[in-house]
Amino acid sequence: MINKPIRIARILRFLAFGAGGLALLASCSARDQAPPVDELRWASQGDTPTLDPHGSKNDFTLGLLGNVYEPLVRLNDRLQLEPALATHWEMVAPTRWRFHLRQGVRFHDGSAFDADDVVFSLGRIGDEVSVIRDRVGMIARVEKVNAFTVDVVTIRPNAILPQLWTRLYMMDAGWAQAHRAQRPASAIAGAESFASRNANGTGPYRITERKEDVYTRFERFAGWWDKASPQAPNRVTMRPVGNSATRVATLLSGDTDLITPLSIQDIGRIRKRGDLQALIRPEMRVIFLGFDQFRQQGIGTEVKGNPFRDPRIRRAVSLAIDRDAIRDHLMSGQTQPVSTLIAPELFEPARTLPVTKADPALARRLVREAGYPGGFTTKLACTNDRYVNDGLLCQSLVSMLGRVGIKANLETVPVSQYAKTIGRPAQAFGIYLLGWTPAGLDSYNILFSIMGSHDPKTGRGNTNYGAFADPRIDSLAAQVESEFDPARRDEAILAAYRIMNQETYYVPLHTQPVIWGANRRFTVPQRGDDTLFFANVRRRIKPAQP
Repeated sequence: MINKPIRIARILRFLAFGAGGLALLASCSARDQAPPVDELRWASQGDTPTLDPHGSKNDFTLGLLGNVYEPLVRLNDRLQLEPALATHWEMVAPTRWRFHLRQGVRFHDGSAFDADDVVFSLGRIGDEVSVIRDRVGMIARVEKVNAFTVDVVTIRPNAILPQLWTRLYMMDAGWAQAHRAQRPASAIAGAESFASRNANGTGPYRITERKEDVYTRFERFAGWWDKASPQAPNRVTMRPVGNSATRVATLLSGDTDLITPLSIQDIGRIRKRGDLQALIRPEMRVIFLGFDQFRQQGIGTEVKGNPFRDPRIRRAVSLAIDRDAIRDHLMSGQTQPVSTLIAPELFEPARTLPVTKADPALARRLVREAGYPGGFTTKLACTNDRYVNDGLLCQSLVSMLGRVGIKANLETVPVSQYAKTIGRPAQAFGIYLLGWTPAGLDSYNILFSIMGSHDPKTGRGNTNYGAFADPRIDSLAAQVESEFDPARRDEAILAAYRIMNQETYYVPLHTQPVIWGANRRFTVPQRGDDTLFFANVRRRIKPAQP
């Protein structure tokens, strides 16, 4: 009987290994064979729910598809703006941006890229069913000037439009129309089209084969307009492996060349191996909590009304959380507590806002003062395969909230399903966990999309799942959009963040690290936006020896 719990634990670990992990190891079981020299074998934490470049706002999906599709302007590995499908751009009038398009660009099927594709793509992104409609909410209209020039006319002057569009991917208008994929297929709504399962971009890699939740295979596109290094992998195979122990096992055994992410707990094991490397850098993503602030009656609670419509309860949640303990004990010192929704590296004035310190006694008092002397129950929605230690983080949050009288029933789901839980129309949460790296690495995206009141016409508040509305923030966001003076712009941004903190519309937790594990036969550049750009990976001429 003493050994029974051990046997059960082993069985559970075996079951957790998952079919994807078993298939991965089975496909690479010959240990005496050298790894393919021109292929990057990548085990990722999860799969993309769609191949539609306008069907998801998930950062992993947008980053992955950035190898296949391209924007007009892009960020390089130093996160600096540079030309992509547009060679240059300028503001020719206060409300008119002009983009000069690159000539000679071909889609993967051989079709030529031109202004018609840009007009179509921007219109498709702005479709009422688009989940990234907020990225083009500033557009009044798009005008084709000639075959390789497009004017974007904005509703009001927009100071940073190109910077906000680094992940707005261009599609082939003819291809989409031929396959009846003129409208984006929202992964959140579970919609599908030909573009959900097939791809035709202009990027450095094309998709040659895909079995959802099993593998996706990419091959270098010989007709890419840009210059790719001869040392970039000719092929990339991405396999989703959700279990972190399984991912690290595939790297240790030589069955994969790269795993993302590498768990904090396994960094030491990888560093002991001379042929492997642990790659760590800060990420520009902030992890935070949001609340249901729109229902009159909260879900998952036994009390009358919705506790989270009361700012005292939202404040109590923030005070209940010990961010330093999370950093020191759960994240091995790798996270950095923050005071607002943007990383200080992206907005230096954010450092002037104090990080909330844990005060459980004050939190309990606020819960009582709000009319819940016995506390209350709620529902906490979290991912279990998206952010660093997200499953363990949410378990810790449950414990911390419980100490102040808030009993949070935890529901965790894979990231591929998470948008259907927290996104419209379901919004099935009392509290939810989310991570965000702002589009263009600029605060405007946060003020407009996450903190803005919901406006289906412009897409404002598209990611404000708690559906609060504050006209002061909307006014400041409009000011930030049109302000060209950096000092006045920063003042308006900071004012909006101060309002958010005063009302506790969100509870910022921390920025997290990007942690990958890789075989030393590859040089893998890491970016602060956690994006893997295949064309910048380099094969070493001679693989490193253990």
